[in-house]
Parts: sequence; C-alpha cells; structure tokens
Amino acid sequence: MKKNVLKKAAVIIAILLLVTCGAYAKKKPVFAGYADRFEIYFESGSLDAGTNVGAAEYSRFNGIKGESCVIDPMYSAEQVIADFGAECVFTEETEAGISYYCYSPRIKYREYIGGRAVNLHVFEGEDKLMAGAPMIYGSY
Repeated sequence: MKKNVLKKAAVIIAILLLVTCGAYAKKKPVFAGYADRFEIYFESGSLDAGTNVGAAEYSRFNGIKGESCVIDPMYSAEQVIADFGAECVFTEETEAGISYYCYSPRIKYREYIGGRAVNLHVFEGEDKLMAGAPMIYGSY
C-alpha cells in the first residue's frame, strides 16, 4: 500500500515538473523573430527601468509586464504591424519619427490610452525601428 502511494506521488511530481518545464520552454519574447536582445519590464510605464536580456535568457523571467526591442532595418513599421495582424489605433508624429499605436489580438499585454486598448507600439525614425508591447518605455 505504501509503495503504491509513493509511486503515485512520484508520478504526480514528474508530471508537474514536465508541465512546468514545458511552460518555461514555450515562453518566448513577443518580438522573437525580429531581434536577439530585448528590454523587458516588470511594471507598466517602467521608464528606463527595463532589463536587457537575450532570447535564451527570456524564459527565466516571470512577471513580465512588457517588452521592447530594436528591429532590424530590413523591416518596416507597416510590415511589423501587418505581421501581428494589428489594427492601428492612432499615430503620433514628432521630429524624431512616427509612433504607431496599435492593437493586436495576438499580444497579451495591454494599456489603455484615451479609453482605447493599445498593445503594440512601433516607432519608425530616420535610422531606427523599434517595437514595444504594450508600449516602448524609456527613450527612443
């Protein structure tokens, strides 16, 4: 009887370990196809408080509230937005470039700006393309 209980407990522990490891193995950056390094945030609006990590390190972190990255210039803002099936909510133009504030059902993060849900922020400057989910925090 005691052996059966121990066997069942061992099986349950093994299953829990497999499920936990599988969840971490599947966890990847939102922009995994666009960059090798990512700025991750543990609070919304984390101005200059991000942590720079590589794709391999990403799965070790829990409690991520957002992320951003610099994207290879071979892409365009329109292509990134289209790749996520996002709808552009509004744009903002400054002398540095254009920010596209969008919503994609494929991205879990979300912020509300003026009552509208936004979870994909793409900035396109003269020599820089960046993306953030839900926003690019800090300077760009």
